[in-house]
Amino acid sequence: MVTRRFLSRENIARVSTEILGDLLSGQQEQDVTQRSATQRYRIGSRLVKGGRTFHYAHIGDGTYGVTVQPTQVRLAYGVSASIWAATDENNVTGAVVAPLGARTITYVTTGAIVANQFAGGFISVGAAPYGVTVQIKSHPAAGAGATVVLTLEDPLPAAVPAGTAVALYRSPYANIISPRQAAIEGCADPNTNQQTFLGVPLVEGLAGEYIWVQTWGPACVVSGSGAEGTNPHERQLVWDAGDGSVQLVGGEYALARSWQYAGYILPTTNSAVALPTVGVPGGPDGMLYMMLQCDP
Repeated sequence: MVTRRFLSRENIARVSTEILGDLLSGQQEQDVTQRSATQRYRIGSRLVKGGRTFHYAHIGDGTYGVTVQPTQVRLAYGVSASIWAATDENNVTGAVVAPLGARTITYVTTGAIVANQFAGGFISVGAAPYGVTVQIKSHPAAGAGATVVLTLEDPLPAAVPAGTAVALYRSPYANIISPRQAAIEGCADPNTNQQTFLGVPLVEGLAGEYIWVQTWGPACVVSGSGAEGTNPHERQLVWDAGDGSVQLVGGEYALARSWQYAGYILPTTNSAVALPTVGVPGGPDGMLYMMLQCDP
């Protein structure tokens, strides 16, 4: 006997937003090759199209306190998450008691925050009940030392006692930056080669704009090493944090370090036929056709 499950409107809406993106009320749809000065979808919203996965992102412009910012993201180069300890609320003490099952939690800010700075991000409890991590839905703006109520996406799985230490982290898609553009502009990034990559944009965008970032599926990304696939078993690719290109595991520098996995080469290759390199202005070796594997 087969038991049929009937979906509620809430279930259908949730499935829809996981595939079509979480469109904000009153906004028009935005295609993956478009950029917008206005936020149209929820930050981090997921879109599946043509066998590829995208997430909606805000290009860094200093809104959240990061002063060293490139002015745009670069087409076919990786973009990284700008999550900095100096601009996230880490090791905050003074969370107000929240009962089991609550969908709100109150805490006292360390520094000033803008409205929904942490929306789509997470709050993590750093003391008993240690390990509780819940996604943040929304919150108002507040000054330093202010009491703020965070609305949560899910109910708390445990009670949080008063005075508990918590940490707040923004969505990785809330303030993306481009290492490639930073290198072009000569930006002095204190965390050079220490970024975490999210994917590649299909359109260039300026600081403060909103775009879709491809995070999974077939993609063309700028190569940082060249001649990929000419030797046996050359498949795996890693990110070059210096500029957002990709190169072989075991390529220049990559063998000795734990570089972030990016995906694998798609075309069949051999020693006589290397991958074609499509020239890209400013690109070292052209573009690779690859299976991107960052965030499904």
